[in-house]
Amino acid sequence: MTFNHWHGFCLAGSPEALPPGAQPAETPFAPLVFLTRRDPMRARGWFAITQLAQLWEGEDLSLVTFGSLTGNVLAVADRLQRDGIGAEVIKLNQIIPLPTQEVLHSVQKTGRLLVAQECVSMGSPGEGILAAVAAQGIGLKNTVLCSCGEGFIPHGTVSQLRAFCGLDVESLYQKAREVVRYGRKETTGCSAH
Repeated sequence: MTFNHWHGFCLAGSPEALPPGAQPAETPFAPLVFLTRRDPMRARGWFAITQLAQLWEGEDLSLVTFGSLTGNVLAVADRLQRDGIGAEVIKLNQIIPLPTQEVLHSVQKTGRLLVAQECVSMGSPGEGILAAVAAQGIGLKNTVLCSCGEGFIPHGTVSQLRAFCGLDVESLYQKAREVVRYGRKETTGCSAH
């Protein structure tokens, strides 16, 4: 049996048709298996689409996102890594029901959370994650929800609107630095006398 590629995704009719190294998913669509590249920036191989995917490992900050912001968040993680900050990137592949267990595990490890989402804050996946964190009694050192706010936003190009809402790479990078900075003693280029 053959498999077909479509925009970085792979659809296989049976587990025998998977590319080398790919793992079948337990899906309600059996015998179909949906696959995607694990890390689009590094093309580390195939993995089955599940409720979420950990795209980047880190110990200092949990970055959670979904949809078209994933590329921006991976770019932020790369910049943070160059700064010596380990960011764990988790991409939600579904938001209903919200897969919180793996996110909670990440947040327990890092103690810091930034959720980047292209939606209004009220009733958002980010609020759902924060509710799950609170329900589990997990104490966070710092957290921020980056979203489109609470109201309507003006018209514009995608890049203009992301910048307007603070969802562009530079804004997310600065917010991530602030989340990590909280609770750490930061040093500057000036020496104290």
